[in-house]
Amino acid sequence: MPQTLTLHIGLPKTGTTSLQSNLFARHSQLTYAGKPKVHHDPAQLRLLRPIVEHPPEQFDANFERYRQEEVIPFLEAAGDRVLISEEEFSTGTHLIRVHRDVIAERLHRLFPQAQVLMTVRSQLRVLESLYCHLLNVGFMDEIPFGTWIDLEIERPDEEGRLQFLGYDRLLARYRGLFGPDQVHVHIFEHFRRDPDAFIRSLCRLLEIDADEALELQNAHAKLNTRATLRQMRWQAWNRRNPGSPWPHRIQRFRLARLWALCLSKGPAVDTRYTPAQTEHLERYYGASNVHLSEMLGEDLGALGYAT
Repeated sequence: MPQTLTLHIGLPKTGTTSLQSNLFARHSQLTYAGKPKVHHDPAQLRLLRPIVEHPPEQFDANFERYRQEEVIPFLEAAGDRVLISEEEFSTGTHLIRVHRDVIAERLHRLFPQAQVLMTVRSQLRVLESLYCHLLNVGFMDEIPFGTWIDLEIERPDEEGRLQFLGYDRLLARYRGLFGPDQVHVHIFEHFRRDPDAFIRSLCRLLEIDADEALELQNAHAKLNTRATLRQMRWQAWNRRNPGSPWPHRIQRFRLARLWALCLSKGPAVDTRYTPAQTEHLERYYGASNVHLSEMLGEDLGALGYAT
């Protein structure tokens, strides 16, 4: 069995995909389960999806078989340091809403000795990034940012996305299950300000070589700029016209680089809040962030969080 087991639970739009693809999946000292490996490894799919997708009655009925056939073999074949990373542990999936408290209980039931890693980011910045992501992958039609925010504000908490960014409640839940000393919070704004220091801190927690991690992260990381309107509209046009010959023609005539450059020009997607929306969201998250600041001993207001 591994000497250390870490559960990285996200949250979304806090550098999770970058860390998964550039560092976690590549580091020689880690046995890793999560994206992008889960997309092409059936064993990883069987290991991770029941936790976030199976309804309670199905999960409980199959628990012992699932543990014996998937979880224990994975751990027995692992090295000394295991990392399981899935941001849906903190949100549930897009279509199947297993409550994140239930997911936390499942993780503790399966891995009671694990340490837990979560990363937080200013909620207003997360919502901007999430809006662009949902547009880009086709989860919603091209509606203005302000309209989308109003729709999210109007949703009941149990149905909307705003609730998932109440970090203090999530932290308290995992501390209650795993113990305060086993749950670690990293701050995305520190990642942005000093990536190398952030990676070194992460490596100390995971007990892996920081120099290798920095080399991997710096070699594979890409500048994550805000998508332009042209890029979003091209993606939307491709989804509406799946049989179009134009993407193939662009490749055939070796215009891909020129076309990508063209799409990267022009205005970025507009993600400006109205004053009323800013006021509402600052009220919505303010008390939560004050509590989180107290829990972490860090002035989140100084980092741009609503307090």
